[in-house]
Amino acid sequence: MSKKEIEKLWSGSAGFIVKEDFDTVEQAHKQPLPSSRAVYEVKNDSISFEFKRIKKKGVKDAGRTLTVDSLSKDRSGDPGKGKRKESDQRQDNKSQVKK
Repeated sequence: MSKKEIEKLWSGSAGFIVKEDFDTVEQAHKQPLPSSRAVYEVKNDSISFEFKRIKKKGVKDAGRTLTVDSLSKDRSGDPGKGKRKESDQRQDNKSQVKK
């Protein structure tokens, strides 16, 4: 079996109910958050997912979202090498008159 090197991450939300049993009302009142004894019930119809990113495992991506194209490119060599798109912007630094 081959080692998988790409991981896809999602974030999401879900509605849930947490139940925990106590011996007295005072004990229940003193418990600010559910303990490890609590039982979580997730409402299946409330689950939603949002795609976050795809990244190569073990590589810090510095917040950059990787795409299928960027993951499949050869990373060796000069990143500044290659063809660049010519700019359509004015080069004389004069402001354009709006009509």
